Order: sequence, then C-alpha cells, then structure tokens
Amino acid sequence: VTPDATMGWFLVTLSFVAYLAAIWDQVDIVYEADPGMHGIRFKIGVVVLKEIVFALYGVVYLLGIANLVSSVSEQIFYTYGDVMLKVVQASVLVVVRNWEDLAELQRAMERKLEAGKQDMSRLFRRAKAPIFAISQEGFVVAWNEHLARASDISEECAVGKSILELVQKDSKESLKLAIESCWSGLSSGAVEVTLSCPGKEQQPVQMLLTLIVQLGGGRKTITAIGQDLTEVAAMRAMQERKSQITAV
Repeated sequence: VTPDATMGWFLVTLSFVAYLAAIWDQVDIVYEADPGMHGIRFKIGVVVLKEIVFALYGVVYLLGIANLVSSVSEQIFYTYGDVMLKVVQASVLVVVRNWEDLAELQRAMERKLEAGKQDMSRLFRRAKAPIFAISQEGFVVAWNEHLARASDISEECAVGKSILELVQKDSKESLKLAIESCWSGLSSGAVEVTLSCPGKEQQPVQMLLTLIVQLGGGRKTITAIGQDLTEVAAMRAMQERKSQITAV
C-alpha cells in the first residue's frame, strides 16, 4: 500500500481498467460461442452475474475510500457477496456439466441408432429373400433388390403405391385381411398373393408372404418376407396335367 494519494488513485484506476479488460475478454468469448451450445444461456448468466457482483464490489470499495461506508460493513458485504457468487456459480456449472454429459450421451445414442438403421437398411436391400415394407396406410415404403428381380417390379415402380395395386384381383381380399389381422396384433400366418405391376405386361409372380409388424423411427410398418412360389405353382400345374392324363 502506497502512502502517496496520487499513486494510490493511479493504482485503483489501473485495477479498474484491468478489470474492464477482463470483462471485455469474457464478453467476447461468450459472443463468439456457438448459439447451439448446450447450456450457453446458463454460461452467459454466470458471466453477467459475476460482472454485476464485481461492479458492486467496486462501488462499495470506492464508498469505503470516501469514508461513506464503514470497514466492517464493507467486509460483511464482500463476504456475503463472495459466498453468494461462489454458490450460484458452482450450482450453475454443475447443471451445465450434467447437461453437457447428457447431451453427449444423447448424441452417442443417436449415432449408434443411425448406424444401426443404416446396417438394417443395407441388410434389407441386399437380403437373399424377397422383402418389402408397407406403412400403416398400406403404401409401399421399401422394396428390396431380390424382390425386384424375382417379381420384375422395380423399386421405383413399387414404392409409393398401395400394396393392393401390386397384386392381382384374386389376391386383394386375402392380403387385405392378412394386413388387418397383423395390425390388430393377431397372427396373420402366411398368405399367398400374385404380384403384378399395373400397366405392365409381365408374367405374374406368386409369393407366400409372412407379415411382421415393426416399430422404427417412431412409426409402425409391416415387413413382409416372401417366398417365391412361381416354380412351385408351375410344378403343381404340371402335376395336375399329369394326373389328368393318367386319369384319361
């Protein structure tokens, strides 16, 4: 402590200037922070609270120099103000830290779910069995490569259409009942359908479908796993002709 009053005021002024520089640095850091950062509002609140408290410290300090506030009152204010600031700051930092941990855990879970969805999507597309999926409204939302080759119905042709548009008339009612049973939670078992693309001349393809309700991405879909019965049907027809010939 210098006994020279001029030097004393110079040092006090210098300390206030240094503190204003520190305030500017903190405000600049907060200003450049990412607005999407978790807990950014809490961090800004801590900075604002700290600046207000230290500004009050400065006012009380100057009042003490002017002998307008007793030294005891000044020390009491510093003590209670410091305790309040530390408690509030520590509480907010704990909340922010927990929030950041939870946010990081959520991001990790989202990354794992996204990776799982991508793996399932690849498995769905490249599966060696005919598979398609329909929405609750009955529209096709997925159509894998094996089914496209087996049925000669491309994914572009199938996706977005009602599944009932892609089966022949004699299969519509049985498939509709099977879908309704599947949505209601009853076992639909297996249903035979004949696939054909509307407006396209092609050989109809018979499929034995097993329907399964699945929940993914917050929505329910029915996944149908098929078995190509075209060759089986041809063998049945040949067997029937042989039986007819034998009977004759």
